[in-house]
Amino acid sequence: MNKLLIIPFLLFLIFSCDKNEVIDRSDYIIIGEWNWTRTDGGMDFNIHETPESTGKSIRIKLTNDSKFTLTEDDNVILKCTYELSLKKSIYSGELEKYINLSESYQNQNIVLKGIVAVISNDTLTISDNSYDGIGSTFIRIK
Repeated sequence: MNKLLIIPFLLFLIFSCDKNEVIDRSDYIIIGEWNWTRTDGGMDFNIHETPESTGKSIRIKLTNDSKFTLTEDDNVILKCTYELSLKKSIYSGELEKYINLSESYQNQNIVLKGIVAVISNDTLTISDNSYDGIGSTFIRIK
């Protein structure tokens, strides 16, 4: 009899745990427009890109209704949706906010999905959550 009770309990635990819990964005501080300022990282911390070194002006826009827009030199490059969830950070070992896009897009100059943080209300960072990874920094457009 005890074995019959344990199986449903274990199934309940397995299916009720969600490591990537979705976060409500309604009042989240990442909402807004952001100018890319730099990307740093790499295996030997050998990547250091800026708008000056690449000759590119890159802007991202995150809206309250999950819309994401990437603009490069005033041309819209990507329009999609985004999702915020909690994911274990390799940096802190804790669950932290993680941004993921509905579209796959590669740009060697910037990180668009990863651990996301806002510093002092005007600086946004996105780090790819890899041990030899990179991170990008953005400044809020006022």
